[in-house]
Amino acid sequence: MSTRAKGLLSFLWLGLIIYAETPLKLISLEYPRLALFAKIEGKVTLLYKLSADGSPVVEKVAGGNELLRKAAQQNFANWRFPIETRFVKDGGFNTIEYKFEIIGDCKFSYCPSEFQFTTPNNVLIVGKHPMLEP
Repeated sequence: MSTRAKGLLSFLWLGLIIYAETPLKLISLEYPRLALFAKIEGKVTLLYKLSADGSPVVEKVAGGNELLRKAAQQNFANWRFPIETRFVKDGGFNTIEYKFEIIGDCKFSYCPSEFQFTTPNNVLIVGKHPMLEP
């Protein structure tokens, strides 16, 4: 299978070709530190189109706390997609959902986060609540 075929899967649906994107470049994201201390969790959905160079252009941000929205937007702006990829569904828009979860506590001021991307459009960031020693 060619590299192009691996990065671009097409499906036929109601006579329209819809492409499932696989990013050429994605950047992991640390759970926002202040959000961890404040125990802020939530989901952030980004509505975007792809520019001519394969970078995402976010049109709308929905859900989540402002700290989480800002982190998701900044992170996603650094992703890159194949420039051949074009959506015909919903006027060329697509969505990606970032889910921020805090699972347990950690006894340090810095606790590393876990980042997971699941195709086609789900990102999970898991952190632990830092507990400072008195």
